Amino acid sequence: MRVLVSPNVDCVSVRDPALAQADLDPSAGLWLFYTCEPPIGPPATIRAVQRCGCPWDGVSGVCVAGADVEVLGPSIGAYAAQGVRGAAPLVRIRLGVDGGAPTLAVRLWFVATGADGRRTLGLAEGQRTLGSTPPEDASQAALPVLRPDPTSPLLDGASPALGACPGTCALEDVAVGRVPGATEVVLLLARRVDDPAGGTDWQFVPLGQTLEPRWWGNP
Repeated sequence: MRVLVSPNVDCVSVRDPALAQADLDPSAGLWLFYTCEPPIGPPATIRAVQRCGCPWDGVSGVCVAGADVEVLGPSIGAYAAQGVRGAAPLVRIRLGVDGGAPTLAVRLWFVATGADGRRTLGLAEGQRTLGSTPPEDASQAALPVLRPDPTSPLLDGASPALGACPGTCALEDVAVGRVPGATEVVLLLARRVDDPAGGTDWQFVPLGQTLEPRWWGNP
C-alpha cells in the first residue's frame, strides 16, 4: 500500500483531498490540501501539506513532505462556526516586474458550515513575496497566510446563481478548474435538492469566474 502522507495526529479522519501545482514553477511539486476531522468536539478544519513532491513511481512508503499546517478553521467567522471543508485551491507564481522578486499567491474556495447548519461557499486568499537573497523558489517557500475574503460567504445552496430551488437546497462541495488559454476559472458546485413532494435531486452546477490580471498572463 502506498501512503502519500501521514495525517496530522490531531485528525481522527481525513477527507476531501485536493492537489494543486504552481503553474509557473513545476519544480515546486504538488501542494496537498485536505479536510481534517478532529476528535469529537472541535469542528473540521482545512490543512495543507506543502511541497508534496515525492516521486509518483508506485513505490510503497510514506511521502516525506513539507510542513503540515492548518490554513483555515472555524475562527474565520460565524458562517464557519461548525467547521470548514472541501478545499478547491488555485496556486500561482507571478514573476516579478522589472527584476523584482516573484510572488507566490494562493486562492482557496471552500465549504463552510454555520452554527445553524447552513452550508455556504467561502473564499480565502494569501500571497507572499519570494525572497531573492539567498535565492528562494517555490519549492522552498512557506505557504502564505490565507485570510477570508470580506465578501464571504459568497452563496449557499438556494442562491439564484445556482438556478431554481424547488424545495430545500444544500451546498455539498466545490471544485475549481482553470480554463486553458482563458482568463477565467470554472467553479463546479455540488448541490442537493430535497423536493417537498418527495425525492432528492443531486446536481453539479458550473459557475464561471473571471480572474484578475495578476492571476493570468505574465507578470
